[in-house]
Amino acid sequence: MSHVWGGNVKIKTIFSKEEIEHLLEIYELEVLVHGQEATDSLLKNTFVCSRHGSDHFTRKISDKKLKQHYFVEYCKGAYCDLHYDTGNVITAITLLSDDYEGGYSITEEVVFKPKKGETVFYEPDELHGVEEVTSGSRIVYVAWYHK
Repeated sequence: MSHVWGGNVKIKTIFSKEEIEHLLEIYELEVLVHGQEATDSLLKNTFVCSRHGSDHFTRKISDKKLKQHYFVEYCKGAYCDLHYDTGNVITAITLLSDDYEGGYSITEEVVFKPKKGETVFYEPDELHGVEEVTSGSRIVYVAWYHK
């Protein structure tokens, strides 16, 4: 199922419930081993970990167009300013949690809250960001694909 929310933003369900749970397991393991507080000036009070290692699931989602992929946890008070992703990439952001308040996805045209398991796609020219999380944790899996 796909929903168009304005501009070039598209939302699709591309992972099964089992795959979403597996991504959460990978995230929890990665946080223990490789997690670090974000240093990007756009991400405020967030926790980022790059995806390391390889397994069946990683090989399934990776293809030659995958440029980079990582996890971001937005804790209470965290947000991300409106921005463009550089490098002519399509950004795919999959929501892995739903036990938080605030943290709405934003573009120049719309404010919305994707559901757990949904992936939001942004074109290179689409401004996007995240409003402040007011409680809980918003955990996402981010993948950048060469256009």
